[in-house]
Amino acid sequence: MATALTHRELPPVAAGNDDPFHDPVVLGIGIAFVILALVILALTGLFTWGNLYGAPPWNSHAFPPSVAH
Repeated sequence: MATALTHRELPPVAAGNDDPFHDPVVLGIGIAFVILALVILALTGLFTWGNLYGAPPWNSHAFPPSVAH
């Protein structure tokens, strides 16, 4: 198949018109994803720290000795 090339100019497009990557809503969604990722990391860290902090340091020399339920 042959392709015909024409030298016609395309009509000018207004800035940001029909371009999804320059939509202000996309920027807001991107910022929301970054904030969500930071919140998830912070809560995961707090959860892990809380589990480690709440664990009693019992061992064979602990007093009173740990009770197995």
